[in-house]
Amino acid sequence: MSSDYIYEIDNSDNQGLISELIKKINAWSNNIPHHPYQNFGDSIKVESLLYAPAYPVLLDTQYEKRSKSEEFIPYDQRKIPERKYFNLNDINVWEWNLKTIEKYTDDEFNFFATGSEYIEDCHRCGAKGWITCTQCHGEKSITCPKCNGTGDTKCTSCSGSGKTQCSHCNGRGFTGGTQKCSSCGGSGKVYAYESSWEKNVFETCSSCHGSGEINNSVNCSSCRGTGKTQCRSCGGKGKVTCSTCGGNGRITCPKCSGSGRNVCPTCEGKQQLLHYINLNQTLNADTKDAAMLHQKLSAKFPEFKDNWSDYESELLFNTREEEISLEHLPQDTHLDELFNRHLKEAKSQCNSSQKILFQDLDIRKIDVWLLNYTFEGKTYCFAFQGKNHTIIPGLNPISEFSSQLVNTAYKAAESRSYVKAYRITKKSKDIDVYEQKETVKNQLYELREKIAQPYFFGAKIGGVIAALIIGFMSFVYFRDVNFIFSWAEFINRPTNFLFNIHPWIMSIITAWIVFKISKFSGNISDQIFGVLPGSHLRLSLGIITSIVFSFLILAIVLLINSTGLTIVVSLVGWLGFWVLKIIFYIIGIIIGIIIWLFKLIF
Repeated sequence: MSSDYIYEIDNSDNQGLISELIKKINAWSNNIPHHPYQNFGDSIKVESLLYAPAYPVLLDTQYEKRSKSEEFIPYDQRKIPERKYFNLNDINVWEWNLKTIEKYTDDEFNFFATGSEYIEDCHRCGAKGWITCTQCHGEKSITCPKCNGTGDTKCTSCSGSGKTQCSHCNGRGFTGGTQKCSSCGGSGKVYAYESSWEKNVFETCSSCHGSGEINNSVNCSSCRGTGKTQCRSCGGKGKVTCSTCGGNGRITCPKCSGSGRNVCPTCEGKQQLLHYINLNQTLNADTKDAAMLHQKLSAKFPEFKDNWSDYESELLFNTREEEISLEHLPQDTHLDELFNRHLKEAKSQCNSSQKILFQDLDIRKIDVWLLNYTFEGKTYCFAFQGKNHTIIPGLNPISEFSSQLVNTAYKAAESRSYVKAYRITKKSKDIDVYEQKETVKNQLYELREKIAQPYFFGAKIGGVIAALIIGFMSFVYFRDVNFIFSWAEFINRPTNFLFNIHPWIMSIITAWIVFKISKFSGNISDQIFGVLPGSHLRLSLGIITSIVFSFLILAIVLLINSTGLTIVVSLVGWLGFWVLKIIFYIIGIIIGIIIWLFKLIF
């Protein structure tokens, strides 16, 4: 059997196979762009061809773990056998026939140890079947959670104040109001005389004193000028009887329904417990896999080492045993070390509570040929795997050329020629050298970030410019035009308290949005224009894109404003202004008090 496990065979005399592999190399090199070695196979000198198969070894192990513990459940009047086992020491878990396992699985099972059962009164409730309620502690009622035991809750009609808005004067505190002066018709002037010198002379109206209005308001008799009347719901107390407890301050305990008792959670009301010894069976399947490789294959071909499990292979050997040992495996092969390592690792997980149920070991073979060659006086090696002789290039002149491209790109990047460096690195990526993938990926990412920087910087500049221009334009629009639907036109009246603040709030918010959107504009310009030569060009495109998007944002804001929805924003801004004003006023008072105390003391 050991003859099936070959370390290497010299196939250097197999010219037919060598010719086929040369064609594979030519096809491979001709499919790779950006390098000077087309038909590369015709340019090399073959030194030797070795058949050096790889041998994946897969060991599956099914473990079983057993444990025992004393448990109990509510006694359900089941019939129990005569007791044989009185404590844990009376039971050897491995002598019991538990669940039989034939397939690899991860699972857990629990079993009664028949003959260990006995019945005892419940230790928690003393065989009563109930315990004192844990919520009311036997009192049958609890403090009302709605009123916290006071029996009263805050009146919702007056919010606890005892007062509601006067319905007679609508909370103004007075009735009547300002009316147009009937003497002067609201003009504030009345006709005085006409003479030859002066025609139609007018004088100040004595009724309204020139104001054009007569104020006939009087204090409201219902609320005596306060604007508030006594709340009818609570009679002015600010509190009403709690609807949950009816004013008692306590309610029936919801957990025990007023009985003061809960069903015992240990025996579930059964009063007795069935004690027993529980046998736990835990199953765990484990897999160990590795491949035995030729020394040169292992040292020079990381691509093969990383991906051998995906390659085509054939089964050479399979065995299942309760526990595999070296005696069950092929003898005197170069795989012995790998066999021994797998078996030792599997055995190391066994102890008094866990053992191996069964094991499977598979040995497979991956056909591999190593073609040693020279090119321009330097020695290299190709690997070929599978029946189709799939090429695994390893280190070769094309990969060295790719490395030169990476280095050239790095030097170009050091001189700030990022676009040039990016295009050179992109060529290296297209060559697709396995060993360089991570390096090339990281370098492309860093270069792409550098190329995008002018777009983002230009977008910020454009954002600042647009914020200044649009901020001014929007202020003028919201102050002088402010087209808005009829239902919200009240904000355009000079008498409205938001009239003066609305232009400021909206222009500031619009300018802020325009500035914040500049980062998004940088992303858009980067995606649209991509890798363009010249940082100044990318900077300019970033500025233009940002400004264009800013005016689109302005159009959207104006459209939303026309619906009247932005009135809410102005209202919030107005409230924020007054909050800040009050805060600064309080700070000013505190500072004044501190200064006064300082002068008083010192």
